[in-house]
Amino acid sequence: LSLHTGSAQSERSSSSESSSESDDDDIRLIDNRDGTYSAVYTPSSAGHHNLGLKFAGIPIPGSPFRITVQNRQKGADGAITGLNLENEKFHIGVPYMMKVHCKGLGDGTPEISCTPSEAAKIKLAHAPSPNSYWCEILPVKVGHNTISVQYNGRHIIGSPFQVTFLPRGDATKCRKLETDPKCQQQGGDNVVVCISTAGAGKGKVTASVKSLTTKMDLPVEITHPRKHHYNLEFTPEDGFEYLLTVKYDEHHIKGSPFPISLGDASNCTVDGEGLTSAMVGKVSTFTVGTAGAGHGELQVIIDDTTGNIQPTISKTAEYEYEVAYQPKLGGVCRISVLWGGVEITDSPFEATCSDPTQFSITDPISELCLDQILRFTILSVYETQDELLTISLHSDSVMVPGKVEKVDNLHYNGTVSPPSIGTYAVHVCWNETHIKGSPFNIDILPIPTPQDFTFEAAEL
Repeated sequence: LSLHTGSAQSERSSSSESSSESDDDDIRLIDNRDGTYSAVYTPSSAGHHNLGLKFAGIPIPGSPFRITVQNRQKGADGAITGLNLENEKFHIGVPYMMKVHCKGLGDGTPEISCTPSEAAKIKLAHAPSPNSYWCEILPVKVGHNTISVQYNGRHIIGSPFQVTFLPRGDATKCRKLETDPKCQQQGGDNVVVCISTAGAGKGKVTASVKSLTTKMDLPVEITHPRKHHYNLEFTPEDGFEYLLTVKYDEHHIKGSPFPISLGDASNCTVDGEGLTSAMVGKVSTFTVGTAGAGHGELQVIIDDTTGNIQPTISKTAEYEYEVAYQPKLGGVCRISVLWGGVEITDSPFEATCSDPTQFSITDPISELCLDQILRFTILSVYETQDELLTISLHSDSVMVPGKVEKVDNLHYNGTVSPPSIGTYAVHVCWNETHIKGSPFNIDILPIPTPQDFTFEAAEL
């Protein structure tokens, strides 16, 4: 922090970088060790002076300050406001604070007034330091006005001050920037929203964010990168839908509050056998790619006939996830893939889950004549999709499909017609997987003739 004072002809300076208190008796800058500094200086001459304050070489807001310095004397001419009010900007509803120093002026009380009186509300109170007063001026009416600072009935130098009370910031002129090359809509894990206050006048930007999922308020960091532009940045937590409230001088800007949905689910991709087929008792997998999908969280919901299946989601690369699940029962699993709370393209998916152990063949036979149809019964432990059951007759040179007929929810009849004599393997599958008892072998015998039969009996 550095302090500079002086008239147009000369300037003195002091800095906190070399010591907490300057060796120059005219200017002292004291580090209070609590985040504040005390600047003390002794003017060498009367007149208008500029007080400049810099931090890290950059002027602080409002610097330089214009100071009127008087020769020490009794009476009103010695009172000092510390600021030239005619250089200040006053806005309706925004309190303006100033300090009046009256040390060495004898008994008396400062008087602060505004003309017309209805244009401002003025409060005067003792300051902690002796013979000093804090004055608050609250403008309430737009226009050109006069502020008088008097001590013992006499105006101080510069008083009365001609000032203008300006309107507060116009929130209707503020807007949310949809496309700004210097404003990134999303940076890393944070969300950044840009606001323009061009044409709105002087005012203060405030903002708040609420998660519509958790109903919790999130902190918002407001930065002012350049004139009339503000960046509002927050870190999303649980949930994908948010409500951003932006106000200018306590009034909503146009469009506020703004709904914010994170991520673009349409840019997600999926791939893998686990999206279309699975098997009970075995782990099935598929991958989800999120490149270009923006900020979001991957959700996978899998339902089968028993309810929800809890999947395992693992991040395998920067924009890639592997999803693993293990079906409990056979049937169709409904797989919903969501990014940022929104289903991706083609979601939900349907995967057929095989469970061969639920089926069994109750009455297989080992021999059959060629002119007969092979018939047997298939038993299911629980109800499922019978269209996934298939029957076929296999030899080294031929494959003959069979038929499945549903008797009830748990029983099925299987039939197949042998094409010729020989030994065959009967395949009974559910979703291309052998069920219990499959395959079984059967010998197809020639059709019997009368010569093939003999009769033996004692009475014959």
